[in-house]
Amino acid sequence: RMLYAKGYVYQTLKERTTGMIKRKYRLKGHESFILREGWLTKGIQAVEKDSGVFSKNAGADALGVGTNMAKSIRYWMKTAGVTMDVPQKGVQLTELGKIIAQYDPYIEDMFTLWILHCKIAGNFEQATTWNLFFNKMDLTSAFTREDMFKMERDLILDETGEEEISERSLRDDCTAILS
Repeated sequence: RMLYAKGYVYQTLKERTTGMIKRKYRLKGHESFILREGWLTKGIQAVEKDSGVFSKNAGADALGVGTNMAKSIRYWMKTAGVTMDVPQKGVQLTELGKIIAQYDPYIEDMFTLWILHCKIAGNFEQATTWNLFFNKMDLTSAFTREDMFKMERDLILDETGEEEISERSLRDDCTAILS
């Protein structure tokens, strides 16, 4: 929450006194479905055919999956940087999405997989738990699911400036990563 006027940045009193500016974050955007093989291919092909695919029954009919799975496919596509929402135009392929559609439509090349992994793991705002797991957590020794939950919770609170987060959503994210 910052206001810009004549080159000055104004922050809330809490932000000025704590030095913390809240960061956007997201938990459980995947509807509890991990990214499955073939989903991005199916989604890219559907968006190529119809940019409004997700506006009709969340895309479930066109993708041949349930509504929550269709929402999850849309989430993973956006989080991986292969699609973007464009007002009045629907979902569009990004440059990365177009390149994948043209040169590796079935996402078989290891380099494509690494790019997608990096895009997801680098996306704090859409895949907060994945971002912190792959970029900030100290994973030099064995850990339990509960250890992971506590480390993730502490990192999210530190990174976002929030005072609390949804325990259930974070636990679901941790389960999805470890699945």
